[in-house]
Amino acid sequence: MRSRCIAFAVLTLLLAGPSLAAPPGTGFVHVATAQNTQGDITQLDHLLLNDQPGAVPLVTHNWNPGGPALGVDNHSDVRVFYDALEGRWTLANEDGTDIAVGAAFNVFVPSEEADAFVHTTTEESITGNWSTIEHPATDDAPDAIVFASHAGITDHPHPLGVWYTGDARWAVFNEDEEVDMPADLSFHVFVGPDDPDVFVHTAEEDTITGHTTTIDHPRVNDDPNAILLVTQSWNPGGGAGIYNESSVAVYYVPGPGRWRIFNQLGAPMPVGTSFHVAVVPEPEAALGQGAALALLGLVWRRWRARVRS
Repeated sequence: MRSRCIAFAVLTLLLAGPSLAAPPGTGFVHVATAQNTQGDITQLDHLLLNDQPGAVPLVTHNWNPGGPALGVDNHSDVRVFYDALEGRWTLANEDGTDIAVGAAFNVFVPSEEADAFVHTTTEESITGNWSTIEHPATDDAPDAIVFASHAGITDHPHPLGVWYTGDARWAVFNEDEEVDMPADLSFHVFVGPDDPDVFVHTAEEDTITGHTTTIDHPRVNDDPNAILLVTQSWNPGGGAGIYNESSVAVYYVPGPGRWRIFNQLGAPMPVGTSFHVAVVPEPEAALGQGAALALLGLVWRRWRARVRS
């Protein structure tokens, strides 16, 4: 009986993942390999996403997870989509270029309790290069910290951001203001909670080095394994803003022990460019999935042996 109770407890821990934290959900790093990558797509394989078409994953390119000196480039923005035939979520380069083996991506899976939803652009929601979001978590909330990832099967190879409009609404927009937002595009949207792990980073002169801006935050300093979710924000808190017509990613600098946000094609980082940043919890923080499965298997075999004897 005791063995069965332990097995049940381990299985519960494995399926539940980490306890709810802020931001509520689970983050993990996906690395493109020869086995999971073909051309411009790479397939995700995670307990919380497999066979879950209703999940709302968001993604940020991570140049060097764990902090090695050399990382792998992926200059394109990426979108997420669900492959119903495979029962798997998949990442795709928006510009159609191949994803290199070794390219890595931070993936965040919001929990059911999170303010996470799908926003689909319509003719009514579109004004020029943006689409207005209507949701209780973002309406009349200039200080909300909003994240967005393009989701769906249609490519949209344009850098994206979010901004707070004069109509007291948040919107998803094309950083290239000359490109109109098309209808029928979907975005996964997550609204971060009021928590130190969710914050705004603004690129100032003393944080900018060329095409990068250094984050200085106690939650991520000296932590090469931190999992960061990043969305460009034109005007946190409302008011005037700054365009940054570039896809962005994150990387870790081992020497000073700092994370940086960078423009992937090397364009200079404009002073005043702002980003919404969330430090997302890793899966199975108390017990890794592999260890949990191994322990569960051991307990099961011992229980079966007792029954047979």
